[in-house]
Amino acid sequence: AEGASAPQILDVILANGFQETLPLVLLGSLPTNRTSDGTHPSQLSLPKFDVLGARSQSGAIVVQTDPAYSVQLSDASECTIDGLGSVDDWLVPAQRVNARVVVRCPTSDYSGTLDVALKSPMVTTSWASNVRVTDRVIEETLLLLANIESAGIREFTFLLPPELASASIRAPLLRRQAVSPVDETTNSLLRVHLELQDAILGELAIVVEHDRLASSAPQSVAVPVIETGTTNLGYVAIENASQDELITLQQTALRQVESME
Repeated sequence: AEGASAPQILDVILANGFQETLPLVLLGSLPTNRTSDGTHPSQLSLPKFDVLGARSQSGAIVVQTDPAYSVQLSDASECTIDGLGSVDDWLVPAQRVNARVVVRCPTSDYSGTLDVALKSPMVTTSWASNVRVTDRVIEETLLLLANIESAGIREFTFLLPPELASASIRAPLLRRQAVSPVDETTNSLLRVHLELQDAILGELAIVVEHDRLASSAPQSVAVPVIETGTTNLGYVAIENASQDELITLQQTALRQVESME
């Protein structure tokens, strides 16, 4: 047959006659229509199998993808979506993890298109700022705990007060970090942009540490502004290890909680 879209015929010749179930494994690739940036396929046609000379034909096509992708069936003809549990008996556990769609084909005259899309990550971050005051040093530790669902992220951005310009920042799989002022004002907030080595799904813990000399002047507590996703809860804990009394002069959008809350 001529043309790239022409069907191909595969002849399987057995050494002896066969009357039982015959397992046949085919390995190959499917042409796809990719997105404009070429990073992932956007559409692909259902693979077409037609057993020539058979009295009847039925089957199921299981689509497996990376967790970062979603799959939907469109332009379906003579095929329908079935539950993932319908193929548990012939999928091994490792295959079930990435199974997304089961397409049931009751006849050989079926067709359809699989629409593949990159999921949008859902990021919710909680943070805690701990300040330990001694007679000589103020030790400040900021923990940002991001919960990432649906798809992984490779970047994370948040704002810090300018006093933390020299703070050390630690995060798993951190490739590089960039710290820059948000605007040109003297006391501009700092934007911290973290680039990760791989897409992280699940939990991302970021630790910011900063020490400064203690003084009698009023001191501020670092409260981050999370720009990636949404912010859930934030806590500020002040630990006094000095001989002086600490007095809260001003607090904004914070309320004091008891130790049992």
